[in-house]
Amino acid sequence: MRYLLPSILALLTLVACDTTASLSALRRETPPDNPYDHALMRQYQKLAERELTNYDWWSSQRFADKGLLAARGKDIAPEDPSALDLSHSDEKTLVGARDQLLAALTPKNKAERPQLSATLIVSYDCWVENMEEGWNTPAIDACRQRFDRALTLLKKENDTALARAEDVSAALILPPVTAVADQVASDATDAPLAPMTLAPEEILSATPPQPIETSSSIFYFPFDNDALTGEALTSLQNLIIDITNHKPTQIVINGHADRAGTDEYNISLSERRARFILDQLLAAGIDPGMVSYHAFGERSPQVTTANGTAEQANRRAEIFIE
Repeated sequence: MRYLLPSILALLTLVACDTTASLSALRRETPPDNPYDHALMRQYQKLAERELTNYDWWSSQRFADKGLLAARGKDIAPEDPSALDLSHSDEKTLVGARDQLLAALTPKNKAERPQLSATLIVSYDCWVENMEEGWNTPAIDACRQRFDRALTLLKKENDTALARAEDVSAALILPPVTAVADQVASDATDAPLAPMTLAPEEILSATPPQPIETSSSIFYFPFDNDALTGEALTSLQNLIIDITNHKPTQIVINGHADRAGTDEYNISLSERRARFILDQLLAAGIDPGMVSYHAFGERSPQVTTANGTAEQANRRAEIFIE
């Protein structure tokens, strides 16, 4: 036994190194320009990191592999519960949820609500993975609740758009045939027809549900620096107080850099800026499950400049709060 234990530990270490190779590659991957793929990549990376922390190397690799596919713009399919060892009732629940997911994950939602759409599929995969393992009830509940919340928000937005469209359609229905005949008869008298006008309150006669509001804030960093100080830090702390009071559903942090320095360096710098904001939020007790961060480097400037130019307006982190 004395000689067997080191061998077992060595084997486990070898397995860990092998099964986290995908995660190592994902950490080095440049985020894609497409917002949905970008969000999907980062959320799968976050899930893979969490599984690695829990020593679940197999799941970590599985999610890291999906993150790599997202980084390369490939379509990601949610986990298929029918292929797993689940009870009949659990499989039925997850299959039904998957059907709702696929219905909600439309090209329009991916384009207009990339963060929420990514959250939907990643939280579903998290839910399935924990159901398959079958022991971590808090994790199962947390993943399912996040999935339900994302699905509800996407459905709410779709219902809002549908209500608007139905109201407009109802207001613009053609008049009945008899009314058209009366108008034709009036034409015979050469009397001009009154123009058809609809006031806004007539077009949208029913008040639709209010869309989800998104607020944003921008914080500017000193040159070649990844920390806020002085008034900027105070403003961030005040914003965090507002966040904790209003309990948002999702927070997205986008880090940026100016064009002084190489592209590779600026990606790293913008990520550190985003993580600085993230660390401040988490230190204040914000639920990490509702926060995601992204690094854009110099690729999404607020002010367009020549390469090599140091520009204060581009050294920033943007926070979007829903």
